[in-house]
Amino acid sequence: MKDCFKGLTKMVHFINSNLFKTSALTLVTLASTTQVAKAISFQGMATSTFGTPTPSTGVVFSGVGTNTFSTGTPITGSSANIFTVDGLNFSTTENTQFAVADLTYTNGRTVTGTNIDTVPVTLSLDFITPIISSPSFTFTFDLDLTPNTTGDPVLDADTLSVVDVFSTTNFNVGGELFTLKLLGFSDDSGATINNVFTLPEDATTTSQLFASITAATPKGVPEPNLTTLLLLGAGAMVIGKGKNKVHS
Repeated sequence: MKDCFKGLTKMVHFINSNLFKTSALTLVTLASTTQVAKAISFQGMATSTFGTPTPSTGVVFSGVGTNTFSTGTPITGSSANIFTVDGLNFSTTENTQFAVADLTYTNGRTVTGTNIDTVPVTLSLDFITPIISSPSFTFTFDLDLTPNTTGDPVLDADTLSVVDVFSTTNFNVGGELFTLKLLGFSDDSGATINNVFTLPEDATTTSQLFASITAATPKGVPEPNLTTLLLLGAGAMVIGKGKNKVHS
């Protein structure tokens, strides 16, 4: 009789073990299916406009409300510092990098104290798919000017960087909130992306601004992940094993 009970116990353990494996596999499949189902296609056209810079007094600038901005009083024979952001057509999915704009910068020689420090740029996404109103996202460009002391255009180069990579603007698609994240600058179609755009002296440099559309998760409310689902499944199996335990 004891051997019979031992055999029955082993059978129950075997069933529970395989039930757990099957449940875990099911959870993985469901999680993967959910992730695929959540993949939303975004298509449309980006446009851009510059806002009022900081500082806005005691400096020289123009181009607020347009996609071309200039700053600084040029010295004789040179030009102001000029940058243009041209929005691009895009076709992407959530969390996938894409080129949102072409960026052209002319680094001129200007009088010290006549340049701005930062300038906001607003990117508007005019969606074709999905059909929703066009959200606008504002970011801040930081212009770091280097004194022209060496005569070397690279050593005397200025730099441009993005201060706030996440926009505070969200938009709703099917009950889910999304936002735009700026990833940085690239001159090789996105193969490498840098958070600083180097601007050689007395030269016009081009780059692309890359971004991604990401879920806007409220702070303090983490999204459930696969590990959590598996732990819940394991807990359920342990409870099931406890209920079905056979005593010898």
